[in-house]
Amino acid sequence: MPDPFQNVSAAGPELIEVFARQLELRAAEPAMVAIVEAYLDDLPWDAIGVAVEVGCGTGPNARRMAARSAKTRVLGIEPSPELLGHARRLAEGIDNLTFETGDGAALPLDDGTVDAIVFHTVLCHVVAPAELLTEAMRVLRPGGTLVVCDADFSKASLAGFDFDPLQACADFFFANYVTDRYLVAKLRTLAKAAGFHIQQFRITSRAVTDADGMLVWVRLGSAMMLGHGEIGQPLADALVAEYQRRNEAGTLYGHQPFATLVGTKAA
Repeated sequence: MPDPFQNVSAAGPELIEVFARQLELRAAEPAMVAIVEAYLDDLPWDAIGVAVEVGCGTGPNARRMAARSAKTRVLGIEPSPELLGHARRLAEGIDNLTFETGDGAALPLDDGTVDAIVFHTVLCHVVAPAELLTEAMRVLRPGGTLVVCDADFSKASLAGFDFDPLQACADFFFANYVTDRYLVAKLRTLAKAAGFHIQQFRITSRAVTDADGMLVWVRLGSAMMLGHGEIGQPLADALVAEYQRRNEAGTLYGHQPFATLVGTKAA
C-alpha cells in the first residue's frame, strides 16, 4: 500500500480526521515541543522577514514560528486542502501567518525570496525528497537557512519484550504509512547534494510513556491487518486495549529518534 501521507486528500474523510487529530496530539507532547523549540532557537529571527513551512499539515509548528517574531511573515504550504482547513481555523487571529495549498517540489514562490524554510516530518513521506530540497535551495535567499526535522522509523519501537504484539502493529504501520523508514540515515547526503552547508545535525529521543501519541501506530496497524483478513476484530480491539492498559498502568514505553538538520545556502 502506498503511504497515505503522499496524498492525504485521497485517504478519505475518516482517515483525514485521524491524521488531523494525530498531528495536533503529537505536536503537544512535551518531547516534541522541546524538539521544535530547539530548532526554532537555531534560527536568526531578527534577520528573518519571510519563513516558510513546507508540508505544514494542521499548522502547529507554523503557529510556533509565527509566535517567534511578529515582524516575520510565516507561510505554511500544504498539499491537502482538508488539513489546511484545520490549519486556518486553528490559526485564527494570528496576523503574521497565512496558508496556501501547494506542492513542495514546485513552490509558489520566486527565486531567492525566503529567509528560512522548514520541513517537519515531511521528507520521510516523499518519494523524491531530493526534489524538495532542490526547490528549497531555489527559493532561499543567499545565506538563508534550511531546517529539516524528521523521524527515524527504522529505529522506532513500542516493544517491551521479545515478540511484543504492539511492536508488530508498529512495524505494520511503518511499512504502510511511511515512504522511507531510513530517510534520516540519508538526510545529510541529500542536503549536501542539494548544495546546503550543514551547520548542525543532531538526534533527539521522543519517548512516550504516559500518552496516546503512539496509539495511532497500533490503531492503524491493527486496522490494516484486520482489513487484509489477517486478524479478527476481537484481536484488533485487544491490541488497542493493551496499549491503553499499559498507558494507564504506567508501563507503556515507546521510543523514536528524531533528527534535526540545520543547513545554509551559500551567501
